Amino acid sequence: MSNIGTVISILCLIEIYHTNLVAIIGKKSSVFEEEYPVCNEDALVKAETEYAVQVNSKIKAKVMIPEGLTNDEIQSLVSQNAEIAPLLEGKSVKKCIVVKGRLVNLIVG
Repeated sequence: MSNIGTVISILCLIEIYHTNLVAIIGKKSSVFEEEYPVCNEDALVKAETEYAVQVNSKIKAKVMIPEGLTNDEIQSLVSQNAEIAPLLEGKSVKKCIVVKGRLVNLIVG
């Protein structure tokens, strides 16, 4: 089923008359004679998530981080980022707060 066919099938639940007319114009059969689209669960899984990176509670960058990393791996990945590394030079990270899927806050001093 094409993408437009999928959209028409889903809209058919709301706008029965109009979507059936559109479907009949484009095809020989009614929308009601086709099978309902099936959800592809694999397409819903994200491989990466965008994290806001803060240094001393001020947003400095946004970084795409792969799913499934530990907090230590996320901290090392963020520390090596081109926008964050210059801000950390000559300073030590006292605390790293990671909120999974949202942000990384590096407290430096």
